[in-house]
Amino acid sequence: MNENIVENLKMLLSRFFKDEWYREGIENLRSAIKIDPYYHSIWEPIIKMVILKQIPNGEALEMIFENANQCLHENSEDEAYKWLLLMIINVSRGNDEPILDDQKFLTRNTDTIS
Repeated sequence: MNENIVENLKMLLSRFFKDEWYREGIENLRSAIKIDPYYHSIWEPIIKMVILKQIPNGEALEMIFENANQCLHENSEDEAYKWLLLMIINVSRGNDEPILDDQKFLTRNTDTIS
């Protein structure tokens, strides 16, 4: 995997989530990708890397803690990928679309999906 893509993801997480609430991070990253050619150019390779689970072993979880400064329920690599996928979904939605709450959406519960 290209180390630059990993570093770009770490930079995005630090820049948009480390000192922000999840919702603000999503809104700010949406705007940055829309108006800044640099963020726009690095976004698609990041999506591909996350979808294909090509982040080096153990680094996805570390990124969520260290770079995004976010808490997870299970503290697992699998949950870190789920968080990253939800972030991608939320950023990729239109500005008028609601942001899916990470804590609510990723919490394991006994409710069935209807």
